Amino acid sequence: MMKNILTFLFALTITTFIFGQTDTSQYVIIITDGWASFPGSKPTTLTKIDLSDIDILVKQSIDNYNSKQNKEDINNCIKLPEYKRQYIAVINKKGEKEVWVNCFCNTGGKNWKKEIIHTDEDDGGKCFFNLKINLTTKKYYDLFVDGKG
Repeated sequence: MMKNILTFLFALTITTFIFGQTDTSQYVIIITDGWASFPGSKPTTLTKIDLSDIDILVKQSIDNYNSKQNKEDINNCIKLPEYKRQYIAVINKKGEKEVWVNCFCNTGGKNWKKEIIHTDEDDGGKCFFNLKINLTTKKYYDLFVDGKG
């Protein structure tokens, strides 16, 4: 009996450690109806497992992006810990869970927990980027990094 209790507590601790890694001060989940990036979709929620998957896929997308940058200019690379994130989660027309991930290092004075942060022009440089993630297929796509002004 004691062995079962210890096994359960160990499993609970490991699960919390693995799925509790995302820093909640660095992201917000924004619920909105009719998001233009996913026409015909419906808003949904995100689980801790979803948040963990998002974190992994965002890191993969940025590792891929950074690997294609000029190695002589380290300033071209994106350093994820410097960014806050906004997540908009939906169920698409196919019934798959997708997320629009908006990342930025400058809020422009806006309340980033309530307002979508973006630049008015494509001149935010690497300080603003976004991508889409399909949580059902575990794939990211449409990574967009703002251009330099």
